[in-house]
Amino acid sequence: MFSNSSAGKPIKVFENNTHFLVEIPASQKERASRIAGRRWDTNLVAWIYPKTIECYEALYKEFAKNSDEFEIRKPKRKSAPQAVKASVDNEADHDFENEWKEMSEQTSSIHNSLPDVSGKIDVLLKTVKSLEESSNSVEQMIISQRLEAVLEEDAEANNNSDSVDGNTDQLECLLKSIAYESTGNDESFNQHIDKYQPIVKPERFVMRTHERLLNSLAEMSGDLNPRESSFAKYVHYVKDNELVPNTREKNVPAVLFMLNGHRNQIVHSREMSEFELKNRSISYLMGVAHIWREVASEPVGDE
Repeated sequence: MFSNSSAGKPIKVFENNTHFLVEIPASQKERASRIAGRRWDTNLVAWIYPKTIECYEALYKEFAKNSDEFEIRKPKRKSAPQAVKASVDNEADHDFENEWKEMSEQTSSIHNSLPDVSGKIDVLLKTVKSLEESSNSVEQMIISQRLEAVLEEDAEANNNSDSVDGNTDQLECLLKSIAYESTGNDESFNQHIDKYQPIVKPERFVMRTHERLLNSLAEMSGDLNPRESSFAKYVHYVKDNELVPNTREKNVPAVLFMLNGHRNQIVHSREMSEFELKNRSISYLMGVAHIWREVASEPVGDE
């Protein structure tokens, strides 16, 4: 039996006009995160759930007897899809074929060779520009003084290896900073990307980040045994159940399929050049930053 009094922060289960909400100590976050449909909201500092019979019953079973506050009402019954079942499936993602094609065209220009650091900066500008319509915050970062400073330094950089390595590290730090700020300074994102090097080790960054997204989507879909082959099924599930934004301004499912496309290209293209790997990693970094709060965000520390 869990002891809410020993956790410090009280456990509260309540509702607003659109969702059920759970406030819980970060040390007990697994209790909230394993319920299908959950999403961490950094603004509300709470886990949120759709108002369905299934979510109500799961929350009641988990929290009714040992929470400090349990004030949610059982919604009227309406049909709701069951939690997705993982299976090996190679079906095409027809629902997002057009979105993926458009995003591929937007980012295709960055999949070229980069002869020097100046080329890498040019790729950064093209990458961020391709996401302008869906992420105004990234645009604001481009015009910041920090980016201008990096551009000025790279214009004066020489061709020796030490200079190139230094500027590569500088570019990577800049990319991480832009991505972090575009999430609204989500600390769980910052902690995640701090472990990886999108430019120096692009394959490792993409593989590990995609695994994080896969696990988050599986939990949202109620599947405790995720399989890589089910990534598309999970995306369809969160889309069909309206668990993530799916609007012209913020089309989370389309971005997820774009990220899955980059990941699959990297895994299955053995002859991919070093430059294309880095470019796809940059696209992946900016894309995952755009949808992190809707899919993979979680409480950090005392949240």
